[in-house]
Amino acid sequence: MKKKLFVIVPLFLALSLVLASCAQPTEAPAPVKTEAPVAAEVATEAPVEPAVVYKLAAIFPGVITDADYNTLVYIGVSEVTRTMGIESTYSESVAVPDVDRVMREYIDLGYNVIWTHGGQFVNQTVELAKAFPEVIFIGEGDAAVAEPPANLWFIDRNFQVGYYGVGTAAALATKSGKIGYLGGQSLPFSYQEVHAIQQALADLGSDVELVYVWTGDFNDPTKARQTADALIGQGVDVIMSSLNLGVYGVFEAAKAVTDKQIIVTV
Repeated sequence: MKKKLFVIVPLFLALSLVLASCAQPTEAPAPVKTEAPVAAEVATEAPVEPAVVYKLAAIFPGVITDADYNTLVYIGVSEVTRTMGIESTYSESVAVPDVDRVMREYIDLGYNVIWTHGGQFVNQTVELAKAFPEVIFIGEGDAAVAEPPANLWFIDRNFQVGYYGVGTAAALATKSGKIGYLGGQSLPFSYQEVHAIQQALADLGSDVELVYVWTGDFNDPTKARQTADALIGQGVDVIMSSLNLGVYGVFEAAKAVTDKQIIVTV
């Protein structure tokens, strides 16, 4: 019995070895794939450019106390300073030959918004706007600027539209049948005003006579007084003024007349 047991044990061991050799080989554990660490990206913002600080310089052909053309823009500039905090300054009574120099002086002082208040300045304003593209220029006139530079803000004033209504009112108010137009310089806008009055008279079918004249200066009360006296002497009883400071001379001429009423429009 022991012999049989001794025989069976070796056979069992041999069979175990055979079965073990026939079994599927055990796979080695798959290596764990590890990714290389990614460097964290730190978001960086582009540098913020400092805000533009605007400085406004206005250039007037007359004085800011004329209670008219120059006063109105002076009030506007003052409101810009008050409500927006923009530094502003101005020059009064600047003649056409001097406006280029005055604009350049303001640019040298760091002013980057230049407003020339007058159609007589428009040509110089356009040329300087081309020379200084980083400066904003505000110009005025009565005809569109051909190929304006991008830094030019142009105000097309259209004064003649208002004078159509003024001419209509004057034609209805006159008792003498004569109305007068009293201008400063004979610039294109002034001719447009006269033409608007003439159109108003034509549209009314009125036989009222229009007398028009220029003093050569918007801001000379003495010349305006003399010219208004002459109009009144010709029978004009409604004077349509297109003056600045000179209008005070027209007022004086009207007040000097005691035997009839003289109407003055401004």
